[in-house]
Formats: sequence, C-alpha cells, structure tokens
Amino acid sequence: MACVEIQIRIDKYKLIMSNYEDALIFLSTNPRKSYSIDTGQTKESVTVHNIGDITSTIETIENIIARLERQCNGDTGPTFSRAVWQ
Repeated sequence: MACVEIQIRIDKYKLIMSNYEDALIFLSTNPRKSYSIDTGQTKESVTVHNIGDITSTIETIENIIARLERQCNGDTGPTFSRAVWQ
C-alpha cells in the first residue's frame, strides 16, 4: 500500500479519535449530561459511565495510527530469530 493511501487512512483515524476525545472532554466537565459521537458511520450517545470504553477506544485508535505510521515509514515491526540447533 502506498504511503499516500496509508496517510489518508491515518487522517481518517485521527478525525475519529478527535471525536472521541471531544466526548471525553465534554463528559469530564459535564458529568450529568450525555454526548453524541458521530464517527461518520454511526452515531452513539455516551455518558460518564462510558468513559472507560471511550478511553479504551482512543488507545486502540492510537495503536492503529502508530502501526500505520510505521508501515508508511517502511518499518515492518520487530523481527524475531531463534537459534537452530543441529
């Protein structure tokens, strides 16, 4: 996959992550209210009880972005080798 295509995916994930971060900030300052997250595909109403799920989702998206950035930079990740005894 070309780096340009990967960067487009990264930008989409960053936009989605920004929506989740906005929800987290809103709920942190308004614990008695709900917030509607629009990911572009779905709309989800969340409350302060969903903060753990929101944080987990943000972490997952950060990991995906990091993996895609490594892929774009040509880093295929760790390589493992083991001794072969004869």
